[in-house]
Amino acid sequence: MGTSSLARPSLPRWEHAGPGTECVPGDSTFKQRQRGETRWRLARTPCPSSLGLKCVASPWCYPFMDIPWEDVRLFLAVAETGSLSSAARKLRIGQPTVSRRLAALEYTLGMALFRRGVDGLRHKKPAQEGLTVVKSFSIESAAFASKTLAARLPRKPRLAGIPWLAFAPPMDTLPPNPQLEQLIPGFTPVFTSDNYLVLAAAAEAGMGALPMPVMRHAFAGPSQLVPLPVELGPYKRLTYHLVCAKSALDIPRVRLLADLFVSEMEAAIAAVA
Repeated sequence: MGTSSLARPSLPRWEHAGPGTECVPGDSTFKQRQRGETRWRLARTPCPSSLGLKCVASPWCYPFMDIPWEDVRLFLAVAETGSLSSAARKLRIGQPTVSRRLAALEYTLGMALFRRGVDGLRHKKPAQEGLTVVKSFSIESAAFASKTLAARLPRKPRLAGIPWLAFAPPMDTLPPNPQLEQLIPGFTPVFTSDNYLVLAAAAEAGMGALPMPVMRHAFAGPSQLVPLPVELGPYKRLTYHLVCAKSALDIPRVRLLADLFVSEMEAAIAAVA
């Protein structure tokens, strides 16, 4: 990606939309005073609606939590791989497209998200302020199918002989698609959707098999799915990340939900360990 200098945007003005809070712009932060407390935030991170703050004079105030999913995927792919070419292969799009979309994202946010060097791209502190991995989970996976479908398959089915369900674009770079493509030459799913709940419902209806985590949590509904006797090889255990905007974690209801999700996942994983 060619180097180009981004004009530094003017900082946003903030005003309080309700009593009890005052916000003062700074060089890269604004100070928030509420009930005698002082906290600092990045100037271009989303203002917490729960505190009644609103941006009144800057197009550069683009909430990270409102970034389109496609741009979040691109950011994470570049951060994970460290290069535009590797990110392009991971996302299965052209490198010029990755370069153009990353430049557009940085322009929208008004900041450079990565430091370019001979050893690749490294995300800078502003990017770290934008997104954070709240928790990572290593979870065992298995291929699940309805009892009806499982009864129709051979006792020891081959991976290539199973009707698979998988994600449709733009979610097709997420598991299980890349893993099944590595395990099955010419992998072609019988049904795709960009919605996980739709895929789970299709599995329940007997349309195909779906790799899923081997765990049951308190929020899971009733299920008739059973694990198939197949090996997923090196992809039997995958790592899942709970990713959230750092600024969003300052919102009590978001933090409460994130903590609840983490505690429930840890309990469910421990139950099958």
